[in-house]
Amino acid sequence: MRKSLTRLLLVACGVLLALFSTGLGQAQAATNTGGLDLDTYCRSTGNISATTVGSTAYDWRCVTPQGQLVPISMTDVCRVQRGADTIDRTYNFFSTGSWECWRTGGNLGGLDLNRHCRSTGNLSATTVGSTAYDWRCVTPQGQLVPISMTNACQTQRGINSIDRFNNFYNSSSWECWS
Repeated sequence: MRKSLTRLLLVACGVLLALFSTGLGQAQAATNTGGLDLDTYCRSTGNISATTVGSTAYDWRCVTPQGQLVPISMTDVCRVQRGADTIDRTYNFFSTGSWECWRTGGNLGGLDLNRHCRSTGNLSATTVGSTAYDWRCVTPQGQLVPISMTNACQTQRGINSIDRFNNFYNSSSWECWS
């Protein structure tokens, strides 16, 4: 009986070791799969083309056959063009050309920005406005310094994670993805 249990335990340990050494037991790293082809996406939905109505990442629209402008879900574009396990991410809200698709293992959750700021030698986190880009760390001297959300995600959620905001106009919409 004791030998059987010992063998079973050794086999189980071997299986776990094999899983972890091949990467199956590790978090998947987020992988950039490239940009979006918005004209092709709009045509695939029965529209004519894609166009911008401004200069931000949120200003893309599909042009209907009747000439109307309809919003584009960048998440849908990524999933149609790159697969169901992809998300949309903009690396610069103020640029229409900043959209990318990322293959991920899933949403890891939000950030504790106060903890992040303290871990970098600062006192706390604060916002100077209501958008995603308005977070700052407060230094011991009372100065406000920008926060790298990429660094915050990688420190709190793992080196393979990426940062992403859900809504630029909501400062609390930051998430980390693996």
